[in-house]
Amino acid sequence: MDFKSDLECATSKLKIEFSFSDYQLKALKSLYDLKDTIAVLLTGSGKALFFRGSDFCKAFNRLGDLTCLFPKIPHLALTATATPNAIENLIESLQFKNTTKVLANPDFPNIFWGKIRKNAKYSQI
Repeated sequence: MDFKSDLECATSKLKIEFSFSDYQLKALKSLYDLKDTIAVLLTGSGKALFFRGSDFCKAFNRLGDLTCLFPKIPHLALTATATPNAIENLIESLQFKNTTKVLANPDFPNIFWGKIRKNAKYSQI
């Protein structure tokens, strides 16, 4: 497949200008060559994105372009704070298709929030 034409995507809002440095082009080409084996991990707070507005992180709104550019790669999005409505908005924004949602209560004994007093000698390390 042609590297340049394969990066063009009908549903993508990403505009690619092919004026990469040699280093950038080599890195992008390496990523492209691995496109059928890479796993992309996206993390973010749906609550922050959808309750603070899309100006919170314009780059986050463009992460769906990765889904479009690499459609055969499994994608994963994790959030601990998103409401069901925010999750649906994230799925749409990230352009995920045929999604499987795994919802679990994070109330496990090994996950806790606590306050630990700092040892006075700790600062000397």
